[in-house]
Formats: sequence, C-alpha cells, structure tokens
Amino acid sequence: MKDIEFAKELIGLLGGYDNIITVFNCYTRIRANVRDVKQVKVEDIKKLEGVIGVVTDGVQIQTIVGPGKSVKLTQAVNQMLEAGLFVRQEKEVAAAQAQHLTKPQEEGVDFKKNKEGFRGKLNGSFNATMKKIAGIFVPIIPAFIACGLLIAIFEFVKIGMGPAWVKEAGTTYKILDIISSSVFTVLSVIVGYNACKEFGGDGIIGACLAGMLTNPALGDAESPLIIGPFTLFAGLGGVISVLLVSIAAAYFEKLIRKFMPNSIDAFLTPLITVIVMSAAGLFLLMPLGGWISQGIKVAVEWTAKKAPILLGLLPGVYLFLVLFGVHHVLMPISAAIIGDGANLSPIVPVQLMAGAAEVGAAIFVILVTRNAALKKTVKGALPIGFLGIDEPLIWGMSFPHKRLFFASSIGGAIAGSVVAALGIGSSVPETTGIEAALMCPGKQWQYAACFIGAILLGFIFAALIGYKDTVEEKDPITGVVTTKTYETSLVKKWYDNYRLKHPKKSKEVSNA
Repeated sequence: MKDIEFAKELIGLLGGYDNIITVFNCYTRIRANVRDVKQVKVEDIKKLEGVIGVVTDGVQIQTIVGPGKSVKLTQAVNQMLEAGLFVRQEKEVAAAQAQHLTKPQEEGVDFKKNKEGFRGKLNGSFNATMKKIAGIFVPIIPAFIACGLLIAIFEFVKIGMGPAWVKEAGTTYKILDIISSSVFTVLSVIVGYNACKEFGGDGIIGACLAGMLTNPALGDAESPLIIGPFTLFAGLGGVISVLLVSIAAAYFEKLIRKFMPNSIDAFLTPLITVIVMSAAGLFLLMPLGGWISQGIKVAVEWTAKKAPILLGLLPGVYLFLVLFGVHHVLMPISAAIIGDGANLSPIVPVQLMAGAAEVGAAIFVILVTRNAALKKTVKGALPIGFLGIDEPLIWGMSFPHKRLFFASSIGGAIAGSVVAALGIGSSVPETTGIEAALMCPGKQWQYAACFIGAILLGFIFAALIGYKDTVEEKDPITGVVTTKTYETSLVKKWYDNYRLKHPKKSKEVSNA
C-alpha cells in the first residue's frame, strides 16, 4: 500500500477529517488526537497493511507501524489533512450558521462541555504529562544516534581500531569531533523550544530562555557569576533547568494572554514572558534545577556502584513503559547525567537489556510454535528486535501471550543488574539494540556480551515459563477444523510428569 493510500484509509478509520485534531509521530507510532474516540474503528485500523498494533490512550490513538514508516506515513496523513483543511473550514462555518439558526444555546453548551472534557482527558493526568515530557525528546533521537556513532569512531581511534583515514589529532578527527558534539551544543536550545511548545507556549521563547541559561557570559563552574547569594554559571542544572524554565514559561505565557488586549498582545506578551521568566529562571528555577540534576547524578551513580541490582530492576518495568509509550521519559534523566557529553549514563545500557531478553523469547517461540501466523509475525519482527525496536515483538508476541512478557522482563532485569555491576555507561541519552555497544566507551565488548547474555536469559525464562500455543488443525479424514492449545512451559511439563508418577492420594484412601 502506498503512503498516500494508507493515509486516506487511516483518516477514514479515525473518524474522518472532522474527528481529527492533530497528528504527529514518535519513533515507531503515528499519534492522532481525536475529538470522539467512539468514531474510531480500532479493529479495522489493526487490519491495515503494515500496522503492528494500536493503542488507545484517552483521546489519542497510537498506530504502531515501525521506525522510518512512522515519519513517512505521518507526513502523508498531514498532507491529506492540510489538503482537506479548506473543505473542513467551510463545513465548520456552515455548521456554526446552522446552529445559530436552530438551537445555539443548547448546542453551544454541549460543545463547551465536550471540549472541556477533552482537555481534561488530554492534559489532566500524570500519564499525559509524562508523555508530553517524553515528546520533548523524541524528535532528538535521530541526532543522538548519529552523533553517538561518531563518538564511537573516536573511541575506536583511541584504542587503535578506527579507520586508517581518521587519525587522532588530525584534521578529519577534529571535524568529526565538532560534528559529534553538535547535539550537546544545541541540546538545551532544542529542549527549550520543544518543551515550551509541547506545553502550549511559544517554542521560540523557550529556545531564547534556554539560550540565556547556557550563555557563556554567565561564566563556568570555575569562574561563576556571583550575584548576592546566588552563584550562577552557564549550563547549571543542564536540561533539568531548561525543562523547568521552559514549561513554567509556557504556563506563564498562556496566563498573560488571557488578560492581554489583542492590539498589544503580539509584542507585549513575549516581552513580559521573557523578562519575568528570565528572572525566575536565573534566581529560582536554575538553582533548583542544579540541585535536582546533581541529586539525580549522585543517586544513580551510588545505585550503580553500591546496589547495581536495584538499577538492574529497570528492565523489569521497561517493557511496560514501552507498552504505554512513555519509555522516553528516561531520556531527560540520562541527559542530566551526561550533561555536555563529559559523563556516561548507566541507565541507557541497563534499560536495553529488556529488549534483548525479548529477542531471546522470540527465538524460543520460533522454535516451538505450531501457529504459522505467529511464527511469521515473530520472524518478521526479530531482525529489528536485535536493533532495539521493541514494539513489533511486544504487540505481535509478548503482550498477546502475557507469560512471555514477564519472561522477557525477568531475563532483562537479571542482565541489567550485571550491566550495572560492570559499570557500563552510554555516551548518549538514547540509543537502541546491539549497536548501542558502539556508544559505550571503553566497554563495548562487555555490553555486547551482556546483550547476548540477555538474549540467552530471555530464551531460558521463556522456555521455563512458556505460553499456551493455540493453533487450528484440520482433521485429514473428516476435514473438521478444531482449535487446539499446546502448553510450551517446561516447568508445567515437569510438574505434570511428576504428578503422573506421584499421584495424589484421595482423602478416602488417606482416611482408610
């Protein structure tokens, strides 16, 4: 199916142009906010060619299509939505006129009630806030991966395994060094823009405030700017400070606009927002962000060194975060630890063990399943599972068979504890799969070994816990098709064999 054909089908199944509010994408999902969920045909969307799964979260419909495709298909959908904008506006004008001529009061009250209900569902929950924070960092993932791979080249150069044309201290090396660090150079500005925009403010104002917090004129940690009791320097608190200031600016801007006359809103609202939030950022939110950021670093580093098993528990819940689409909330934590690229995040390599364990569970399924459709699905999702894209295996295998989901989580948690104990860290706050080894300076081989170990653990726990393999079988004589279920759990088989050899005595026999 061509992208534009898919877009046409999806728009119709989402309830049509009039039911769609906004459409955007993350790494693997097309996320559409709709007015009325009841108009969405979820089961039909699942049947579309290329759709891996569908998640309904309040008024947001998440169509999982995989990496790369999510970007192209979202662009196609938005192109069609923009093309139909004029027609939709004409319909809205006609509907408004009809309401005015018939029952304006009654219809107006209903519309306002529905609108407030929609806003409450979309913005009122903790889960929605977490998704907004995750949405701030999702667009930066490609840059993290690209720059992380360049950083990996430098690491191989340092240990004498890099390409011959890249020599340390040479011109090519210096240019690549500049490019690889570019994401950290502009990270605060990008986060400021995305955060302010995500929470309903002007993204440019968020970018300006982020630029203010990272301005070299503030000095550095060795020669800070001291203003009364405040000790300030560029980048204090890193992305945490930027998030606090940008989100606060978005809410402050919306508050100001409620009281600002339209005639002076265009220039006075941004001016007041920048002045007030600059002061609040420098003397309140930036120091607070510094304390929070330092607290995160100390807590994570202490856990990784003193109690790695606790940090290793992260993969045990990571697949649940992926399931609900909020796993990217870990990115700002890792970004706060990494800072301007000088440190490593122990969180990233730990969390990736969950996906590796799921790959092991998938290999087990391929070997034992009698269900041709399930085998085809898992085989198709397995290659990108090695590359760290979890959703296809989650929705095609783990989630429908809950025991495999828990088997992957347990295997990932054990492997994650080993990763934490070895002190493996990532140079970027987000990466995926086996290729993440390249972003683990000095411990590339240890990460690769742990990744393979997680696959083995996932396979072992999947074999022990198993799942019920359901398959339709046709009787060769009668031609009757029956559905049969086969237990694949080794533990269950061992238990059944034990009971067969050691049957329980009945109460009557015991009493006798």
